[in-house]
Amino acid sequence: MKLKLYKVISQKTVTEGYDSIVIWASDENEALKIAIDVSDNFDDSIIDEVKEPAFSCVMHANYIHKNDSI
Repeated sequence: MKLKLYKVISQKTVTEGYDSIVIWASDENEALKIAIDVSDNFDDSIIDEVKEPAFSCVMHANYIHKNDSI
């Protein structure tokens, strides 16, 4: 299975100081499901966008991971 990197954006996470979660998944639906499963900041009623991120988003994800914000 080929995975892609997806950025899931939620308004709730923006108010808590970070703008998204970045996830490896096979498609947008799987990325959304994983985001909801792994973070209290996500539920399907407040997801704003799921998209394939740019390189800068990958760096952002590394920052979040290192600081245990997820």
